Amino acid sequence: MNKETFLSRLDKALGNISWNDKKEIIYDYEEYFENALADGKSEEETAQELGQPEEIALHYLEDNQDQNSSNSDFKGIFDNVIKKVVNGAVKLAETAVQNSFSGKKQFVEKALLKQQINCEKIRLENCNSADVRIVTHAEDSVDFLLSGSGYFPESVLPELESQEDKDGYKLRMKWHVKNPGFKGSLTVRLPEKSSKSFNIKTTSGDLKEFPDNKNNLLFKTVSGKIKLERLQLKQNLDFQSVSGDIKTFILSCSNLNMKAVSGDLTAEKLEAKKFTADLTSGDLKFGFASTLNELKVKTVSGKIKMNLLGENGIDLRFKSVSGKFKTDLQGQLNDQKGYGSRKAEFKLEKQPCCKIEIKTVSGSCKLLKGENYEQSV
Repeated sequence: MNKETFLSRLDKALGNISWNDKKEIIYDYEEYFENALADGKSEEETAQELGQPEEIALHYLEDNQDQNSSNSDFKGIFDNVIKKVVNGAVKLAETAVQNSFSGKKQFVEKALLKQQINCEKIRLENCNSADVRIVTHAEDSVDFLLSGSGYFPESVLPELESQEDKDGYKLRMKWHVKNPGFKGSLTVRLPEKSSKSFNIKTTSGDLKEFPDNKNNLLFKTVSGKIKLERLQLKQNLDFQSVSGDIKTFILSCSNLNMKAVSGDLTAEKLEAKKFTADLTSGDLKFGFASTLNELKVKTVSGKIKMNLLGENGIDLRFKSVSGKFKTDLQGQLNDQKGYGSRKAEFKLEKQPCCKIEIKTVSGSCKLLKGENYEQSV
């Protein structure tokens, strides 16, 4: 269905709630469509991603009933609905997994591949639920080890298909069953000076180990997480997910690009020159210092909390429908509230200066003075 049909059905399914409440919900979903279209998705793809309007309305009405007041503040409703839709999809996928096991549970400790790989980029695909660990070793070969358990037919265990092309080395997991319910890790051991860039695709598997000083990392997942004490890249980190998170103490790269529905980012210290985030309801919580030159965030209802760890300047512009901007820094703040809009400009005249641009529907933003990083370690 297209945008018009989706919104019309949602309007009808919301029933006889007050016009102001209905208008707020419809506006949120109009904004969702606009953001998706700006990212190159069609109206039909966006509607399919959201699900049935009647089911969304039911989630909303349940939230409405829980608040026991027709005049309640509905700022968090859209966030709750999106999270319920995402959680519903995850539960449906888990049910499908349980219903589709065609083998018995087997424990796997298998070397999948060992060979010389001399290329700049490794693409690791179809990891599904396997956690990924990339480590270095002293040998010249690249080794792949699968360790864990899953449901596989008798005498049929997973394999790794490999192919070298103009874009690098492509490695794809072959599970032999549609949904093996695998729990465990795929470990990649490679020479210290080999491959500089990595593309990793999982469904729910996490990235749990990654070596320092590689050039680029693309991590694409449904609900998998980057869970590392430190992630240090020379160039770019691209993170794309539905509900997967980034959780790290130190995150260092030149450019950080994050695109998610409800995925969060938590980093004690972000060392990046440029950070771009496109979110629906995911939250951002991070500290930053003079390395960050530019920050652009577009979100519907996600919350943003930034801790300034250094003495650098700030040039911030915040635009929202109902979200609020707060800071405890001593600078020039111009906060304007109009009908259906809210704008804030904040300047802290110091060098180097970080330019910050934040656009939200109902998400809030806090810019706070954090502890000096060296003192807080």
